[in-house]
Amino acid sequence: MQPYPASWYRVADSIDVVPGIINRLHYLGRDLIAYRTSSGRAVVADAHCPHLGADLTDGSLDNGDLICPFHAWRFGASGRCIHIPYSDKTPAAAILRTYPVREFDGVIAIYWDESGREPEWEPNGFPEDDNTNWTPFARKAWRISTHVQDIVENVPDAAHQAVIHNAVGIPDFEFEIAGHRISGVTRGTYAFPGGPPGGVRVTGHFENLGLGVTNIRLVDRSDGVELNRQLQLCRTPVDGDLVEATIAQRTRGFGDPEADAALNAKIVHATWEDFERDIPIWEKKIYRALPSRVEFNRGERASALCDGEGAIVQFRNWSRQFYTNAECGV
Repeated sequence: MQPYPASWYRVADSIDVVPGIINRLHYLGRDLIAYRTSSGRAVVADAHCPHLGADLTDGSLDNGDLICPFHAWRFGASGRCIHIPYSDKTPAAAILRTYPVREFDGVIAIYWDESGREPEWEPNGFPEDDNTNWTPFARKAWRISTHVQDIVENVPDAAHQAVIHNAVGIPDFEFEIAGHRISGVTRGTYAFPGGPPGGVRVTGHFENLGLGVTNIRLVDRSDGVELNRQLQLCRTPVDGDLVEATIAQRTRGFGDPEADAALNAKIVHATWEDFERDIPIWEKKIYRALPSRVEFNRGERASALCDGEGAIVQFRNWSRQFYTNAECGV
């Protein structure tokens, strides 16, 4: 499959990109840099100077402009060279590739499209909430030998919840497609080890923003207690064989900061463990295309889906819009 489908992808946490510092990144098979302008706006660009290829990580920032360490060429936030110390003219080709950047929920995301097209849609975080009892987001990242498509397909694959994630039966799953987004709701009961005898009834309202970001609002109910969580799963290709998955989660507490923090830590730890159950599957599986797309899947046999798995087909049909290669196995 095409390794880098078009989407918004997380490349850094906002807290890690501070004024005056040039950060080195590597995603989407490219060396990148991230820094902030004098106004605090995040900029993500290719890491090597368009002049003679110097590593701009070793450069400097002056009033928000990027200065190359090799010949002191100066680049503005748009990537255009705005000054050469020893020349009155700047070459037309002296443009550093920069990427569309958005910040939300403490994440810095860029838009990637292999053909260089500008984004036609915007990502978003969770809506503003007046409740002041939310704990801070807790985050963890994993490097996984897989493709973003395999992780995305966890959402419509309701049947695996009973095998991998302690669901009692197959959860209900409803969704609707609107352009670059899929949103919907899942409902199921989960018998967590050490949990209440009747299990935990979980309702999850999710929104897939392309292939890179999924926002999920979760409500857990058991023994008359209702717990609200927000979980954001980001998936970013590192190179052709590796994906970085990041989960950020927070819990709406009950007004006692110390107890709420302890509760969130316990829930977050359980979430990490639950997610990690999928990783060995992803790292060892192969991708089986739909029968209609199998000719583009390197000679592998087609998937043999059964009744009740139509959501996977619909998700794949939706996902295909993000692949610029028409001969795509998705």
